Amino acid sequence: MEERRKEALRQWLPMLLDRIYNANAGGLTLQQLSRQTAAVPGFVQALRNQRATLLQFVQLWPNEVRIEKRGTQNVLFAKVARARPQEPQAAPRPRVQEPPESREERNARLDALLAANRANVEAAQARAKQMQLERLTQLRASQPRTERDLR
Repeated sequence: MEERRKEALRQWLPMLLDRIYNANAGGLTLQQLSRQTAAVPGFVQALRNQRATLLQFVQLWPNEVRIEKRGTQNVLFAKVARARPQEPQAAPRPRVQEPPESREERNARLDALLAANRANVEAAQARAKQMQLERLTQLRASQPRTERDLR
């Protein structure tokens, strides 16, 4: 029975692997795969014809797909990494040889970057404090005044 299912569903294996390859490094959950394949024309009908669930379909391919149980979820990973098509590479840009900087020049450059970073942090902290004061002032202005406040 498993061989018959395998032959009938073999045409859908590339689609399955493509979806797993395009998933993030954390794998593809069975639930995500179910949502993605529900709209694929003919796939759901092919599963119904074979009286197979999506999990049974995935389990037909133990050499291509690894199923990892994480709590209550089944996460799918491809066992074999797909060879990425080689993109045409542009000719390497010639590197401009800059004269090596001395230790003093490097330290001076890094000190300037550090000082600029400190100035940015201080400015951001000042802005945050100003915004906090403005919010507090608005909050106080929106509260009703009592007789004790007026004395």
